[in-house]
Amino acid sequence: MVATGTSPSILSQDDWMHRFKKDCNFCHQLGNQLTRTLGHMDFEKLGFKSHEDAWLYRTSLGVRGTSMAAAFLQFGGEGMAKTMANWTRTVDSGAVPPAPPRTCGHRTQCGGHALGHRRSAGFHAR
Repeated sequence: MVATGTSPSILSQDDWMHRFKKDCNFCHQLGNQLTRTLGHMDFEKLGFKSHEDAWLYRTSLGVRGTSMAAAFLQFGGEGMAKTMANWTRTVDSGAVPPAPPRTCGHRTQCGGHALGHRRSAGFHAR
């Protein structure tokens, strides 16, 4: 078992990451603001008592809600809700990694030349 609350069928951290990428990252960009936070969800109106409640709810919504709920269950349901809730709590407390350094080369925003301001071979504005 990888962590407390994780399904016994998950044999290693690599297995967990593979499943997570296959089942969650296939559709979602998990680093974007909407996914890494819960501020857009009205806890009072929706009756959430915790971040875990919000994650269980959010993964049951929409056209693919049953698929997301099933993916959560394969991770251990409550354990996965706790893992994701801990992540959103950490982000809410301000723990967001710094932006990576950007290179200054062709087609970047360095030296006052933003992408699209210079024409390159094969690019023609219409």
